[in-house]
Amino acid sequence: MMASEFRVKQETDDQILRNRPKPGSGYEEFRRRVLHLTALNQAHSLHVEPIVVQQIITMPTMRPEHSETLVNALEKGYCWVDEGDTGTLSRSVAGRVVISNYNISHLTVEERNKLFLYTNTLPENEIFVDIRPGLPGGDYPFRGVIRLRAFLAILGFLGRGVSEEVEFHVGQDSRTSEIQLNPPKTMEVEDGSNSLRKGTFSISYAGRIYSILDGVNPEAVWNLEAFRLLSQLYELAVHPAEFANPAPAITIAK
Repeated sequence: MMASEFRVKQETDDQILRNRPKPGSGYEEFRRRVLHLTALNQAHSLHVEPIVVQQIITMPTMRPEHSETLVNALEKGYCWVDEGDTGTLSRSVAGRVVISNYNISHLTVEERNKLFLYTNTLPENEIFVDIRPGLPGGDYPFRGVIRLRAFLAILGFLGRGVSEEVEFHVGQDSRTSEIQLNPPKTMEVEDGSNSLRKGTFSISYAGRIYSILDGVNPEAVWNLEAFRLLSQLYELAVHPAEFANPAPAITIAK
């Protein structure tokens, strides 16, 4: 729902896989990559977490004239360690969120710093994905960037999916473990000229009725969860200040 494309990093040019069911868009391969992330998430092997690095500043031993500088640094979360002739100011800094199949804290300091600097160059609507070989899910390794849609673009994607650009079933890659549920559509919107089936939510527009159907089967539950996510995204879009802290959790879904 939220992802508009997956820009997969390759040795030469990046491969752009768009989440749009049109010929030549890379839609099927996009879905397979997302299904692989979903399988890792089901197996509790997917890490969605910010990169945390240590910011360290070495300084001469503090003198009275430095006291104001030290107080300001401590108020910003730094810790002071006196080491004789010198001292260090240090603090933990959380960077961008990364989706991976490894624990970021297990990387070397150099690797974390490099990843921290790279991801900070990405636009705010992009998330770095890094599935490495030799780890859970590593039989199907890839790395790249997921670009997120704006809320109006999400509505456009779901609206086109009713009849213009209908999503279709895409099976998982052979290297992906079993998926619990893989419905063809991100969110099924029932489109009819009359209300023959009871919907949890419905609206009449231009002589037709559009609804989200009731049900207890897995597909219906998926549909209602998708609609609930959409309503949460709406709240984030119209009242962003209320959700500034804490940041919302990222859900792996189509």
